[in-house]
Amino acid sequence: PSKADEVVEYHEQFQEIDIVVGGDRYANITSYLSNGGQADCFVMDDGFQHRRLHRDLDIVVLDFLRDALEERMLPAGWLREPIEGLKRADAFVVSHTSHKNPAYAERVASVSGKKPIAWTSHHWTKLQVHAIEGKRSEELDWLMGKNVAVRLGIGYPGPVVEALVRLGAKISLQLPAGDHQPFSDSEIEMLIQASKEVDAVVMTLKDWVKARDVIDLTQLQCPIVVPNLVLEMVDGDKELESLLLSVFK
Repeated sequence: PSKADEVVEYHEQFQEIDIVVGGDRYANITSYLSNGGQADCFVMDDGFQHRRLHRDLDIVVLDFLRDALEERMLPAGWLREPIEGLKRADAFVVSHTSHKNPAYAERVASVSGKKPIAWTSHHWTKLQVHAIEGKRSEELDWLMGKNVAVRLGIGYPGPVVEALVRLGAKISLQLPAGDHQPFSDSEIEMLIQASKEVDAVVMTLKDWVKARDVIDLTQLQCPIVVPNLVLEMVDGDKELESLLLSVFK
């Protein structure tokens, strides 16, 4: 859907780039080109299993905190295809790690035939605070000692919760939510009630692009806080850049 959370994020961060949306990647791209769309290349998000499209480069991101090498396929686990499918990948980038891990690299190579080309970590830089008075930016230490309610409709909320605890926030309420889950009326009411007892409601940008359309800030007794998340290259940035430039001709 064109209004899906991640699509909205892409539109706002890459305003000069066309975003093609839909489950059938081949049909979507064909339609885009047939209707006058122009592009030198297409970058697919979450497209490893869409094999009807020829690809010049397949990069798979492996989450170091969620070991795919030990996982099972749906519905018992969260893998969409057997782990042996990694042999089709041209390169691997490891996320959520603060350092290069040789032992993990060997495990990846034992399954796929290739070691990861790059290693990355995520960290917060600032806090975007949304309140009745408007939007403002705060440093991360603003969270120290704050009581917060948390609503995280993302695939793996663990790192966000850990970051909040590490920064000294006290989590008074955590609403369970599935990945991409819209805000229900009951959730909104729970957040309104929780706002009377906490200093902030914390959510990701992925949540906020949905929340801003359905939550009336005038009904909240506290602000909504959205961390700014950035990706940091830990190792292999030059190798990854060279690989990308080799296909962006």
